Amino acid sequence: MSFTFRLAKAEDDDELRAVSYEASMSDSGLFSLGYGREPSFFHGLEIEGPFQQTGLFVDENNRGAGTFTRTIRPLFVNGEMQDLGYIANARIRNEFRGSTITARAYKELKKLHADGRCPYYLSTILEGNVAVRKLLTSKRATLPAYHEVGRITCYAILLGRKVPVPSSVKIQKGSKELLPEIVDCLNRNNRRKQFGLCWSEEDFAKENNLTRGLQVEDFLVAFRDGKVCGVVSKWDQRTFKQMTVQRFSFSMKCVKWLWDTVMPWSGYVALPNVGDSFDIFFCATPAVDNDNKEVFQALLHTMVNENGGGDYLCCVAGFCDGDPLATVASSLLNFSYASRLYVVCWDDGEEAFQALENRIPYVEAATL
Repeated sequence: MSFTFRLAKAEDDDELRAVSYEASMSDSGLFSLGYGREPSFFHGLEIEGPFQQTGLFVDENNRGAGTFTRTIRPLFVNGEMQDLGYIANARIRNEFRGSTITARAYKELKKLHADGRCPYYLSTILEGNVAVRKLLTSKRATLPAYHEVGRITCYAILLGRKVPVPSSVKIQKGSKELLPEIVDCLNRNNRRKQFGLCWSEEDFAKENNLTRGLQVEDFLVAFRDGKVCGVVSKWDQRTFKQMTVQRFSFSMKCVKWLWDTVMPWSGYVALPNVGDSFDIFFCATPAVDNDNKEVFQALLHTMVNENGGGDYLCCVAGFCDGDPLATVASSLLNFSYASRLYVVCWDDGEEAFQALENRIPYVEAATL
């Protein structure tokens, strides 16, 4: 079967969403999930970076067969601001797996890379997706180099029972008046880590799609001695990105029955039924001076307490191995999943990759 490639436009939205939903179904053995992009595929893409390209492969009937995305945004690299790319949303409809789409996608990506907008790209692969990791790191002649630079663990923190908040830290809601200090806190801490996001006050304007669903009022701000010493935000993306249960295994059905019978008495919500969505939000943009665990505990525990007992099942916080803040998230009742982080580059990006300093990476889980 032959496929035609093109850069997707607004009129391709229906096919993009169909491919994304069908091809993104993940099966852990216990349950299967599908990832939706309603009402528009592009709404979820815009938060990945101000520059976006979506590759679309279609069959002879102009039906979507596979996709990939290339986005570019400023990140902190070795402590300095630099434009880097992100390769994501590589999806192939189940019926077309094993076709030539993967090889052709990298040929098309290499052509797009020739615009010189960035030296290399970041990309993540779920740790359990061994076959894909083995293929992409195989150093085949048609593929770019995949250099593993970290392991990201996402902690889905279950919301229900209240947890203690350290009294030595003052916590306040974000506001327009605090925005300059919030942005300063984000940037001075993201600068310390490899690939931390660069932020500006303009990014949090209501009309800015880079932060769709996130406003300054969604931040919690920590103070010590009258100064901002840490921030975190609640990023609810359900209006443009959805995660739906497709199947439960028999053992998971038993777990669900037990959970739904017992846990609501402790303030936790019931697990979703097949066909329903997981109601989650991201514990996003964590930035704490000196990686102070007590300050982050105050921020995270306040967020957990404020959102327990409602519609949310959990909040998701992601950290790379070695990040001191990860231990605070992992200490709460949670289930976790891991991805590998790669720098992806062609020959012209090898020198820049080799120049990377040995810093703990930070990749915003809410934009993955």
